[in-house]
Amino acid sequence: MCFYGLGQAFLPSTEIACGPFPRTPQKPFAWARPDPAWFWPFAEDQVQGAIAVVGADVTSIVLRLANGQQLKLVPVERYGYRLVAFVVPRQGGIAAATAYLNNGQYATTIPSDNGLLFFSSWLWHGARGH
Repeated sequence: MCFYGLGQAFLPSTEIACGPFPRTPQKPFAWARPDPAWFWPFAEDQVQGAIAVVGADVTSIVLRLANGQQLKLVPVERYGYRLVAFVVPRQGGIAAATAYLNNGQYATTIPSDNGLLFFSSWLWHGARGH
């Protein structure tokens, strides 16, 4: 499966991500619970963003931007996947992301930003969090 971007921000190349995407988020380690979302980042001249496969129990993901604004991502089901996506100005920056689950738990992450945006580890909160 491949994802494509439309509009001037993505010219001349419109291909964002291709590959075998897992149907559900993966476990970072054999003993860990699965991440709530698995993001594929992309960046073009003026924008950065990501497409993510999210777990069945994720109700939303809230991105906190560096300027204090928040983006609420609500999963949609397409092509047999539960997906969220976002595009933000490249200079804007993302300060953190929080995934909310239908059982009241939530997980947070702070992205690394070394040219592309990566959400590498999630910290779980709630009664049964790690």
